Amino acid sequence: MTDFLNSKSGFCFIFILASCFCSPFVKAENNRLKNKIDSLEFYSAPDTNRVNLLNSIAWEYRYSDYSLSKKYFHIAENLAEKLHFTTGIITIYSSLGIIFEREGEYDSSIYFNLKCLKIREMIRNKLGIAHSYKYLGIVYGELNDSAQAFYYINKSLAIISKSGNIIEEAGIYIELGNLYQDYKCFGLARFNYLTALPLFIKENDKENQARIYNNLGATYFSEGNHRKALGYFYKTAEIKQTLKDVVGLANAYCNIAIAYEKINKDSSLHYFDVAIPLAKKTGSLSSLMQIYENLADFYKQDHDYQNAYNTQEQYDIIKDSIFNIQKSKAIADMQTKYETENKEQQIAILTKNQEIQKAHAQRQNFIGYALGVGLILILVILFILYHRYRFERKAIQIIRAEKRRSDELLLNILPSETAQELIKYGKTTARNYDEVSVMFADIKGFTEIAQSMSAEALVEELDKYFGSFDLIIERQGLEKIKTIGDAYLCAGGLTGPLKGNPANVVNAALEMQHYVEKEKLEKSVKNLPYFEIRIGINTGPVVAGVVGIKKFAYDIWGDSVNTAARMEQFGETGKVNISDHTYSLIKDDFNCTFRGNIEVKSKGKLAMYFVDSPK
Repeated sequence: MTDFLNSKSGFCFIFILASCFCSPFVKAENNRLKNKIDSLEFYSAPDTNRVNLLNSIAWEYRYSDYSLSKKYFHIAENLAEKLHFTTGIITIYSSLGIIFEREGEYDSSIYFNLKCLKIREMIRNKLGIAHSYKYLGIVYGELNDSAQAFYYINKSLAIISKSGNIIEEAGIYIELGNLYQDYKCFGLARFNYLTALPLFIKENDKENQARIYNNLGATYFSEGNHRKALGYFYKTAEIKQTLKDVVGLANAYCNIAIAYEKINKDSSLHYFDVAIPLAKKTGSLSSLMQIYENLADFYKQDHDYQNAYNTQEQYDIIKDSIFNIQKSKAIADMQTKYETENKEQQIAILTKNQEIQKAHAQRQNFIGYALGVGLILILVILFILYHRYRFERKAIQIIRAEKRRSDELLLNILPSETAQELIKYGKTTARNYDEVSVMFADIKGFTEIAQSMSAEALVEELDKYFGSFDLIIERQGLEKIKTIGDAYLCAGGLTGPLKGNPANVVNAALEMQHYVEKEKLEKSVKNLPYFEIRIGINTGPVVAGVVGIKKFAYDIWGDSVNTAARMEQFGETGKVNISDHTYSLIKDDFNCTFRGNIEVKSKGKLAMYFVDSPK
């Protein structure tokens, strides 16, 4: 069968099969597109209706022909800008960001997403801002810039989670799963994918279902479970066929071919040969390059070096083409970006000088020569001014970016009010807070667990747990104070009465215990060491401030902090132990169990409660 597929007749057979398979898609798409393109004559007036129709036509081409899609979007862009049609412009920039990302032109994708974000910020469209953050996170993830990717995805999640839009939030879980997959945290990646999947099935969102199935297949493939990966890749291909997404179908077949390499080489080669004509038909160079790259690896592993060489040669040709296209596009975008403001003025000057030269061309050669020299001097001056303007603007952007990074770093260390005070005055003053809820979390038997693990594995595991705790308390509006060995200290109520109230602190504690229990279950199945934690919470007055000069740190002090530590010491693993005062503040919102008055050293008898669950 392999010889047949490699032969000329075998290739023709596959091409005919792929053409027959795609022909219903193309015919239906052509009919729909033809109707919309014919409608352009009806909507011939330069108004918003024509912009919307052009956008719709461009979006129809998003899978089948990237060049035509971009062409119609740019026509719509010119008309929308003349009409000052903000909604249409947002749609165009957002769509172009997606199109360029799919093409692999990430610089252009970031450029259009940032333009879209700027407009959405001006009109204060919070949901739109969250969408721009999400797509920026996706593009930076493609560029393997994990820090920027997590930054934008978490900013998007912070907005979406407050909006109550469950489907949008599910989309963010997909992107978080992708980032965890990049970090090879496949269990966490699958957890996020499987959290989002039922919501998309309920909404009959086929495109996102396909994304999740493909990503689940990728996690199992990375772990070496190729048969389970195949099942998910087949589900992806089935949905891509239903959606008439030819590029996505080609990529799905490529994934199936890769998964079959260790199982059945004939099947692997078959799906490679089916994927190639599909990718060629769409004109997607990035998809075709990926297929050739993996096919070349297949031939190398099969010791078929002649086919490996030929396939690698095809891969190199496409790679060079993409590089040249991206390089030319990047240069064109930069020139457009920085020269637009001066373009009309320069054209006017050049036109005027050309008219002067033409009017005096029949006069004395000396006058013509003088005008030519004058024109050259003007161009030289404009060139110098232009480059000086570019240099100053670039310097200002660098300074602003560095200041923004510095401020963001400070906000990661200190509460926002304290950080703003330090930025403004260069120092801070200690503050008294009447009612702050303090939480201590401590790992049970940490010393014994540490002796059974290497130092590197121990630090990695602690970082994983504490990193998850950071995300939990950020969602609840709490402030992380510090970590002390295996202990974790945070508080609510330091940034205002409505942020980080006792209920938020208790919710965060329950979520942290839930996370630790989930990790315990996964690790116990694999006979791996796991952590268990005790959590204690107390509410009362504290003093907060910054100590130190060079390596300053934000900390809190007071008897309320000591009492919170006692709540943790006298708690139980897997439980959230709270004081009597905290109980009085949250009893209407949570089911609690009274533990009695327990003797505590230096404190006497203290009433304690276990928090069971929210009401």
